[in-house]
Amino acid sequence: MKQASLAGGMALVGALLTCMSALAADAATRTRPPRPPYVVPEGAPKGPYQNFKPDTPAVDAVVQRAKQTAGNDFAFLWDRYCNPEDRWGVNRARGVREPNSDGGLDFADMPPTKMFDNFYYVGMTEVAAYALVTKEGIIVIDSLNNQKEAEEKIVGGLRKYGLDPKNIKYVIVMHGHGDHFGGARYLQETFGAQVVASEIDWPAMEKAGDRALKRNIAVKNGDTVTLGGETVKLYIAPGHTPGTLHASFTVYDQGRPHNVVFWGGSSYPGDVGGMTSYAQSAWRLKGVSDALNADVVIGNHPQIEGTTWLLRQYIADPAPPNPFIIGHDNVNKFIETFAYCATAARMRLMKE
Repeated sequence: MKQASLAGGMALVGALLTCMSALAADAATRTRPPRPPYVVPEGAPKGPYQNFKPDTPAVDAVVQRAKQTAGNDFAFLWDRYCNPEDRWGVNRARGVREPNSDGGLDFADMPPTKMFDNFYYVGMTEVAAYALVTKEGIIVIDSLNNQKEAEEKIVGGLRKYGLDPKNIKYVIVMHGHGDHFGGARYLQETFGAQVVASEIDWPAMEKAGDRALKRNIAVKNGDTVTLGGETVKLYIAPGHTPGTLHASFTVYDQGRPHNVVFWGGSSYPGDVGGMTSYAQSAWRLKGVSDALNADVVIGNHPQIEGTTWLLRQYIADPAPPNPFIIGHDNVNKFIETFAYCATAARMRLMKE
């Protein structure tokens, strides 16, 4: 009787192992559908925007290089930051500020999402916040616009996944604009989190009225934040603001490590010096990507940078493969598209 029971148990184990092997094989061969062909979002500005002028042949050559690099996967970046039709009023960077609304884009509420084993999306659709979870606590990246958003999205998102916001040890602010540091004071005062930002961007955040922050940690290029065996490396990336930060760190998908580069600020400044710095910062981040063989890229404005589409795809179908793992070549295409478009914008400013 015992032998029969043992044999039955072994047979069950064998069946389970066969099933798990089949599932693993299926996951290894399964692919995600590609991005659908890019079309201009309904309700988007039609362009050309004000101060429109045709591109010179020199500028057009850079614009076309950007378009070729972007392909379909990053056509939305090219359209926003390079397209000579200039629908958004940002790609020419002639001192014209970006419109307040990204009319026609998807502003529906984004639910908290576990993107990787140790990495969570806890932001909104139009502006991001993330949580990198370690064995000794949580590193939050960006803090949304105000206390209400931080409380509902960041704290609420952590609690949804059984994570205690009291374990937030650091809040890294990627640049000194209110939609990224506005909730940090609440996290700082409520949970004792240490706020990390560039030395350059700190002064503006210390003088931000009811959102003003008490200075904790000011970082320079190459500084790191380490917690529970995980390290976030920070790079000063002037352009979007003088003290914008890009970053790199490791996430895990089913236990396998993947290197991430984080794009810390997207919209253009309106001057030649700022555009020059922006392009240089992009090329430096590509060097980081190459050194790490990064296969994941994210940023803090997901509807601009394409993360919104990936989040919605993942929420609808969380089975492997993970859509955020886009491969090293595609990470570099993302960065290079920004770099070429910034170069074209600088050339337009200089009337080259």
